[in-house]
Amino acid sequence: MCASSSFPQRARNRPLHSSWDVAGDVPGDSLLRWDIRSHGHLVVATVDGELDLATTPSLADGLSPGVTTGNHVVLDVARMTFCGTAGLNLFVTLHHHTDATGGSLRLVAPSVALRRVLDLVALDDVLLTAPDVTSAARLAGAGRNAAAEPGFSTPVLSTQPHRPGLSTR
Repeated sequence: MCASSSFPQRARNRPLHSSWDVAGDVPGDSLLRWDIRSHGHLVVATVDGELDLATTPSLADGLSPGVTTGNHVVLDVARMTFCGTAGLNLFVTLHHHTDATGGSLRLVAPSVALRRVLDLVALDDVLLTAPDVTSAARLAGAGRNAAAEPGFSTPVLSTQPHRPGLSTR
């Protein structure tokens, strides 16, 4: 899935259901499990495991029915143990599609490692985050990061000293 491409066609014109639930995993493999719940224009997906080249298409297919005009997609990535470039590409594609159709994407509770990667590839200012699903749902469509909200603190990305060759911009 290319970041510059739109989300799969089947997702665009699908009728909006008031509520739907779907769960899945990668067939024959337990590297990624996901659970997706939708209520009106809010889609909440919980991702558990590794999001990589082999597992990303399964999650993209599961999310496809919910990525419709005006929907706000919340990805709870707190239990995600790995995110490869295919996963990052999915996040960017979802962001572009939801933004272009009047919705939003928000990542919930990204790990320190994922926040570090988002920072290194300059996506930390593009992809919105929230500390928990409740906050993400409250901020859906607001177009601002939870870290900028009163009462939220910005977590420290790294306690490691700067290493030459790893530019943070």
